[in-house]
Amino acid sequence: RVLIQTYAPEHYALTSAAEHDYQRFFADEAAFRLELGYPPFGWLVNLVLSGNDRQVVERAAQQVADQLRHGSGRVEVLGPAPCLLPKLRGKWRQQILLKGKQRSDIRRRLAELPQVEKLVPRGVALVVDIDPVDMF
Repeated sequence: RVLIQTYAPEHYALTSAAEHDYQRFFADEAAFRLELGYPPFGWLVNLVLSGNDRQVVERAAQQVADQLRHGSGRVEVLGPAPCLLPKLRGKWRQQILLKGKQRSDIRRRLAELPQVEKLVPRGVALVVDIDPVDMF
């Protein structure tokens, strides 16, 4: 027996799970992902900046996002925004999501990262997660 507490009991993921209807879940989820360009219909890269000083991390994340927006290729830059867990193990965290329809677009944008990394000050770490499994 499984109990789920939710504000959205009609959500397709929950109703499909309750009915053991994998086919319906897959169809609904695939349509959602196709519309938004999420995998497997697009490519994602999650950039996470972290550090002890919240304002320094936020400023660095904004500078990195601004620089990435001026880059080449057709890659959407989302953020920066606080991570789902904005403070983890004493470090403040911000994330920037890169979203592209073609893997080649993402590769070109990632080739620009050495220049972008120069904007990251001491005390701020930048982690690049290609094809992220989760966004924590």
